[in-house]
Amino acid sequence: MRFLRRAFVLGALLLLGLGTEAAWQIRERVGYSSWTGWTVFGRFEGPSHSFEESRDLEAAAEVEIDNRFGAVAVRGTDAPVIVVRLRKQVFAADPQEAAMAAQAVRLVSDRSGDVLRLTAKVEGEASRRIGVATHFTVEVPRSARVRVRNEHGAAEAIAVAAADVETSHDAGRLEDVAGDARLAVRHGDAVARRVAGGLDLACRFGRASIEDAGVTRAAVEHGGLAVVRVAALDAEVEQGDTSAERVAGALGLRARHGDVDVREVGGAATVSVEIGSATVVGAAQADVRVTHGRTRVERVSGKVFASATHDRVELEDVGGGAEVEIEHGGLQASRVRGGLVARVSGDDVAIDGVEGVLQVDSRRARVRVAPTAPLAETSIQSEHGSVVLTLPAGAGAQLELDASQGEIEVDLPGFDASERTRSRVAGRVGAGGPTLRVASRHGDVTVGLPPAPEAQR
Repeated sequence: MRFLRRAFVLGALLLLGLGTEAAWQIRERVGYSSWTGWTVFGRFEGPSHSFEESRDLEAAAEVEIDNRFGAVAVRGTDAPVIVVRLRKQVFAADPQEAAMAAQAVRLVSDRSGDVLRLTAKVEGEASRRIGVATHFTVEVPRSARVRVRNEHGAAEAIAVAAADVETSHDAGRLEDVAGDARLAVRHGDAVARRVAGGLDLACRFGRASIEDAGVTRAAVEHGGLAVVRVAALDAEVEQGDTSAERVAGALGLRARHGDVDVREVGGAATVSVEIGSATVVGAAQADVRVTHGRTRVERVSGKVFASATHDRVELEDVGGGAEVEIEHGGLQASRVRGGLVARVSGDDVAIDGVEGVLQVDSRRARVRVAPTAPLAETSIQSEHGSVVLTLPAGAGAQLELDASQGEIEVDLPGFDASERTRSRVAGRVGAGGPTLRVASRHGDVTVGLPPAPEAQR
């Protein structure tokens, strides 16, 4: 009985949560305008009539535009004045009724010091029965700073000194901004191009695209992010794939659900992914952590830290050494300079061309290691997996090999064994050198030379 009561309570809470979410989604898509009636998906629908008015105003250092329903487009020009064009779109079947409603909509400009404020004011009761959208097209001097607040409709600012734009239920766009810029879009795509100063971008339901910007901060909830040529990047993406290319400085990226592809980072690249794969190609340093997915790091001049669970890590062409942690996955590494420390469980380990100190700790995995001359101190420990160590021809080293519940095979010309049993072998290779230690539990240990190349025909 107690179980049934608990199940009933849990079911009721689940239904309440689903109902709340459904109500929120309906509210976001179907609403009532305090101006003029019902909207669907943030837009008025049905037959409409347009009426336009234009006004020339004295230039101001800053222009602020507040709008509720309709598009806002601001463009910088070389003219010393501000030109405002307001298109009133009235949603009504009767042209006379539409004309009466349009007369109730007027352009309001308010100047306070160097700030010019523009908005559309709706007056009278007749207009409240009809849908009205007000579309602004504003030309300002290129030296003007622009602030736009638009509730339902597209918004853009192009060729201005600075921009701060917020909109919903349509796209937001910034282009050719000489200084700093901010863009926030709730339901629609967000696009920012050629922002010379810093950029702060937020996009909730839509894809974000950034191209040619200064120091950039981006937050995207549902839709993904694409970035090309920015001074530096700090980004957070909840859902959707993310790509970033040609970041001059440091990159910090946190993603929850989606693949990440990062290329050509001038500074350090710090990437974390919860569910999805991560690829970093070209960076000064890299710190890449993936919870459920594959990790690939390539062409990093400095140090690399990489981790993954439930998939593998791939390293290639690392110049400053690497540290790797993997659970339920494998490791594939090649051309790693500066040493490698790897802790791996669950899948095979293949390391080719490592230079420097090597430490490998593996569990439930086969290990294959082929270091590059000159050799360095090496420690390989394996539990429940075999180890194959391939040495370059002519290399000198000291070998210490242990195989508990396994066999040891050494196939090296000139190997001088100082100790040889079934489970332990020690001795000198060539003229001697750094110590190579291999210990395996429940697995064999094999040490030899690389296979000879096929004879040319």
